[in-house]
Amino acid sequence: MRDVEKCMARLQELQLTVAGGSKVISGVSLSPRSTRGYMKTSLRCKQESLRMKNSTPRKSLVGKFPTTAGG
Repeated sequence: MRDVEKCMARLQELQLTVAGGSKVISGVSLSPRSTRGYMKTSLRCKQESLRMKNSTPRKSLVGKFPTTAGG
């Protein structure tokens, strides 16, 4: 759970950077060029959150999957 929170915090930092051009965040100068890193981070973050969602069984998902799998 902590990793996802860290990831979200990083994402917010990167979003600020992308929105405002070049800013200095935690001593590292990030320019609009870092959008590629931003995309990678957001992708990784989405995958993480998806994994977290899939690992916790929810009642809302029951209808989407065939009942033959669970019994």
